[in-house]
Amino acid sequence: MVSPDDSAGSPSSHVVTVDGRQPSEAIISAIATLSGTDAASLPPLYDVIDPEALDSLYEHVRERNGGDSSAYQIVFPYEGYEVCVEFDGRIRLETS
Repeated sequence: MVSPDDSAGSPSSHVVTVDGRQPSEAIISAIATLSGTDAASLPPLYDVIDPEALDSLYEHVRERNGGDSSAYQIVFPYEGYEVCVEFDGRIRLETS
């Protein structure tokens, strides 16, 4: 689910929860929803970050830290958004 981030004070900021999905899947799904397009028509996420490495790192950090992973994040640009994968289960999308 994509929701506006009220705490950021900007309508161009959105928060996505991973909710049991891989972070790479959540990112593609959210950006497709926000842009009103089909996920298959987006450029490969692999053009900016290795999705398998992202998903593996996310899982590893969360398992190793027992859920206390809020100090970790990965930030990268994708399709006009600054994507911030927070290891507490949230993904922030801000227009760049």
